Amino acid sequence: MGSDDKCTSARIVLGCAAPTPIRVSSAEQVLIGSKCDDEAIVRSSEATGSIEYLEDLRASSEVRRIWGRVAVREVLRKALERANGGQ
Repeated sequence: MGSDDKCTSARIVLGCAAPTPIRVSSAEQVLIGSKCDDEAIVRSSEATGSIEYLEDLRASSEVRRIWGRVAVREVLRKALERANGGQ
């Protein structure tokens, strides 16, 4: 996060989406240059839907898509809290 509260870089990787961890550059691009706030976090988490999710016996691709969106949203919120001095 830069001095103007804008995101200067981001790396988002999902381990639940494919047979191997996959980087979600579409979600990263939403954050870069944006003000670090809940609106940007929600937009970024929604952008995780742009990747092809694995479907197997454990979970459907739609369930994995929901898990990915929720996980990214919650992790980004925690990261923002920590960046602002929280625990």
